[in-house]
Amino acid sequence: MRRLEVERDKRVPGGRAWLVVAGQPAPARLIRISRDVAGAPFLGPDGWSSRRVDLPVGGAVVQDGTLRIPLGPDIVDRIAEDELVRIALPELGIEEEIVWPAIPAAPRSSGHRIVEPTAEARVPPPIDTRPATPPPSVAEPSSAPVPDRSPGTPDDPTPGGSVSGAADQNAVRAADGDRADVERADRRRSDADVPRPPPHRRRRALAAAALLLALGALAIFALVALVPLEAERARVVFTGPAGGPFTPQVHEAGLRRAASVRWLEPHVLREAPLLDTPTADPALDLALAEGPALGWTLAVRPGAEAVLLDTGTHDRSILLVERRLGIEFPVTIPVRFVVEAGPAQIVTDPADGIVFRGPVGGPFVAAEDRVRLSNPAQRSADWEVANAPGWLVVDGAGGRLEPRARAEFVLATAPAAATLQAGTHSGTLAIAEAGGRHTHLVPVRLEITPPRVGLEPDVIAFSGEEGGPFTPLAGEFLVSTDAARVRWRIVEGSGAWVAAAPADGETADAAPARIRVTPSDAAQALPPGTYERRLAVLLDGGATMARTVRLVVRPRPDWALACDGSAGFRFDGDRPDGRPFMDDSAFLDAAALEEGIGACGRVAGASPEDARRTEVQLGRLLAERAVRKARRGDRAGAASDMRRATDLWRSAAQRGSAYAMNLLGAHAGGTFNRAAGYAFVTPDRAQATEWWRRAAERGNVVGQSNYAVELLRGEVVHRDVHRALTLLRAASARGYTRATFVLGEALYYDYPSEVPEDVVTGLRLLQQVACAEPAAMEVIDREIARGRLTQRNRPRC
Repeated sequence: MRRLEVERDKRVPGGRAWLVVAGQPAPARLIRISRDVAGAPFLGPDGWSSRRVDLPVGGAVVQDGTLRIPLGPDIVDRIAEDELVRIALPELGIEEEIVWPAIPAAPRSSGHRIVEPTAEARVPPPIDTRPATPPPSVAEPSSAPVPDRSPGTPDDPTPGGSVSGAADQNAVRAADGDRADVERADRRRSDADVPRPPPHRRRRALAAAALLLALGALAIFALVALVPLEAERARVVFTGPAGGPFTPQVHEAGLRRAASVRWLEPHVLREAPLLDTPTADPALDLALAEGPALGWTLAVRPGAEAVLLDTGTHDRSILLVERRLGIEFPVTIPVRFVVEAGPAQIVTDPADGIVFRGPVGGPFVAAEDRVRLSNPAQRSADWEVANAPGWLVVDGAGGRLEPRARAEFVLATAPAAATLQAGTHSGTLAIAEAGGRHTHLVPVRLEITPPRVGLEPDVIAFSGEEGGPFTPLAGEFLVSTDAARVRWRIVEGSGAWVAAAPADGETADAAPARIRVTPSDAAQALPPGTYERRLAVLLDGGATMARTVRLVVRPRPDWALACDGSAGFRFDGDRPDGRPFMDDSAFLDAAALEEGIGACGRVAGASPEDARRTEVQLGRLLAERAVRKARRGDRAGAASDMRRATDLWRSAAQRGSAYAMNLLGAHAGGTFNRAAGYAFVTPDRAQATEWWRRAAERGNVVGQSNYAVELLRGEVVHRDVHRALTLLRAASARGYTRATFVLGEALYYDYPSEVPEDVVTGLRLLQQVACAEPAAMEVIDREIARGRLTQRNRPRC
């Protein structure tokens, strides 16, 4: 698959391009460009020369895993359109031949320097699929009409647009001023004819009016300010039994002025007067808040000590003080408590009772093991506990409970509880007040559960190939219980192909007992299949618990067949006909890759007749795992796997494996370096070509194709076009599509020049393998884009 492509940089008129490296996340700093021209095959800083040069490049960027390297005029302007050049990135181990696209040369202008693009301009623009549009033309000068400033417009500094117009307007203004002076003089003469009172009489009249207004305001203020507040809904009565609760829970009283002056209050007082309660009664709870229209709202509730009031009627009073003008105005609100006679009331907690739980023989535990009593009444109460069941012990079974006091007593199970059978045992505690007038009942319950015994796990499974061994080597059943001890014994399951030990036992101090289960020697004689045995354990009391022991016996696999299916190669001459193959091991997932390595490893060490083929296939799988480890950053593991792979290939090559020779050539040429992004070996094309030559001479189609490419290039070995075409035709005839693609491309482009041009045959070969070889489809698409081919020439896959 081709990885290099040259694109024109459309942001500049010419002389610039992008080198696009697909699937390459790392940048590169050096580039080497060469061509097949005698005397000057390498491109250097000063043009084409005979010296091999690595040119520095900068400004490379990586977007979405694709590397883009900017190429300037020093490279672009020196390569002709449709010229076949070889581009190499030494740091990345990438080298490919491409046909140079049509890119205009950089514009030249005497006396001016072509400005280099900035760092921001080097970032490749987004791909635009729209047709290119010509650059916008230079804007024409505006042809909008100039505003006509005619005389008299706001922009003209003089009205009318002339000096004579201004003089006429000044004359009009002077005439208007003379007429106004004459009218004012006439008004003064008419006012002098009206008779007026003397000034001292007017002053006396005004003073008298002001005095009357002040006296009226003072009278109104005194009327409002000296009238005290009146209480609305002032009768407060609370009724309830001794100790409460009382009704109502809250009483609200309103404080307002008398109705006769209430309408004047908002006009005289701008804010409510200061009001407080200088005395407090603990039997009352007061809350004073501002009400509507400068009034007050007083909320009265029974206080904390109201529950201590004796039976009868209790009068209280609320004293409020209003402060106005430095004077205190008291307001009194009477309160009455009507306390009805009632018995003392003891409250128990928890009210729903107490529960003890535990197995047979104990121990027994309760989430709550005590009863709490409280006396919210105003008098003390004597109490005692009676009717306790025989399995219960009461610690503190009586006493006196003072008013507002609390007490508690603790419950525990008696020794007799350990002798009870499994089940629920109920009882009721009676808490009686002195005199027997009131009795409070507290339910108690003892829940005894039978001992819980577990046998885990449900299934123990063994598996292995016919004849063993089986994994795991052993399994364990655990006998567990929450009781002090439980006896057990195996009554079924041990024997045949299962061995279980010990045969009986007893749990100690609630610790689990262990029953070890293993496949017996008889299991090794079982044919393939699935076998199950029922292991039954008998417990004290007659209960039986059963679990399953399973054995899966698998047939021995054909390791050679599994190895061929994971790493067999279609064109490996050592692969027998009808055997499976996997042309590209990169398609294997991690689990399949490891299974293939295991299968090939067994065949390579156990089957002499298949040893050479399976050594090559095992090396192929190890090389694939090395590439994946290198991509994950495990370089040590990758290097170890690659060394094992090359050792296997050399061993097979010494015994005549042509496919192993081809893989050694790929390794020497850096193929695995490029796949992993890691240098397993320093590339050596001469050594790689020699391995491919040896593979080609032994009839390996991949070696024939690779060696033919080197013969066409003529860089490492002497160019021999006739032999190269012969090898390509032989490999293509055997169905190797890569050789068909190389042959078709050489004939289509008559490259190198010694190849006889045969466009029709070349295009037919490219079309023949375009669906299997993406590189062939790329050549056809490129020719369609250049207008040399049409869409009808593109095959449908």
